[in-house]
Amino acid sequence: MTPVFDSSMFTAALAGPFGAVLLTVFLPTVASLIVDAVILLIRKKRVGPLLFAVAFTVAVAVAGTLMWQYGVNNSMDPASTESSTAALASTLLPFGIGGAVFALIVRQANQAIDRRNAARRRGRRRQTRPTAA
Repeated sequence: MTPVFDSSMFTAALAGPFGAVLLTVFLPTVASLIVDAVILLIRKKRVGPLLFAVAFTVAVAVAGTLMWQYGVNNSMDPASTESSTAALASTLLPFGIGGAVFALIVRQANQAIDRRNAARRRGRRRQTRPTAA
């Protein structure tokens, strides 16, 4: 006799893989915000973004871990579910880290371009001011 597949098993079947995706794809991207916040702390001495980035990273890590554990512990076959979500995680992790590094580079390049454009605008305003005769 096979067990009845009820809604809690369906939720567990979705929670495990989604927790793995959350930990391997979204967590590295969110963790790259910490690097942005450290750079902002060094440049502008602002601590708020760093505290937010750390809190957000911890929240995503806890949510992903809880979802993964819920999916593994409440499935029909915990051993195969754990191995399949671990295989999914090991497959997605390089893409998650690569995406996080790419996003970090794009954000830093964008900030550098914005700073350069702001400096050019400040320079133009100084040159176009009328001089007192």
